Amino acid sequence: MGINDLNQLQQQVLNIIDTSDWETWNLSYKWSDQLFQNNILIKNLRQYNWHNKVKSIGIFALTPDSDFPIHHDSTGDKYSLNIPIQNCNNTYTLFYESEIPPSEQYRYDPVKNHRQSYWQYDSSRCKEIARIEMSRPHLIDVSGPHNVINPTNKTRIIMLVRLSTDIEIPQ
Repeated sequence: MGINDLNQLQQQVLNIIDTSDWETWNLSYKWSDQLFQNNILIKNLRQYNWHNKVKSIGIFALTPDSDFPIHHDSTGDKYSLNIPIQNCNNTYTLFYESEIPPSEQYRYDPVKNHRQSYWQYDSSRCKEIARIEMSRPHLIDVSGPHNVINPTNKTRIIMLVRLSTDIEIPQ
C-alpha cells in the first residue's frame, strides 16, 4: 500500500496522540476524530476512494519485546489499513490457521468505560501461514486469526484505519 507523505503523516499523528501513558494502553480510539481531520490521511484515502468508508481510527501501541495474543477482531471489521507511525521496523503481524474456534476474552476500555470483548485462539493449536513486516502500510483482514510481535527494544505504534467491508481493493 502506498501512502504519500508518510513521514509527514507520522509526525502529525505523533503530535496528536499522548504517548506519556503508552505503557498503560495498547489500543485506543480516543483520538479518532482528530486523526480523521488529518489532510494527509484524507488525501491518501481519497486515492483509493476510501475516504467515505472509514468506520473508526485507532492507535495501537505494543511495548518492547512483547506480543499480542492470537485473536480476531470482535468489532465485526474485516479490513484495517495499518499505517506505521513509530518504531515499526522489524515488528510483524502474523496470520494463522486454527484447528479449533477461539474463546471470548475481555479487556477493560477506560475511554468507553466498559469491557470490550475479543476472540483469542489457543496458540498451540494454530499454524502460522503468513507474516508481514509493519515497516510500511498494509491493508489487512482482521476477521481471521492474527497477532502482532515486537521483538525490538522500543514501543511500536501504528494507526489502524478501520474500513467498511464494501471497499474496492486495489490490485
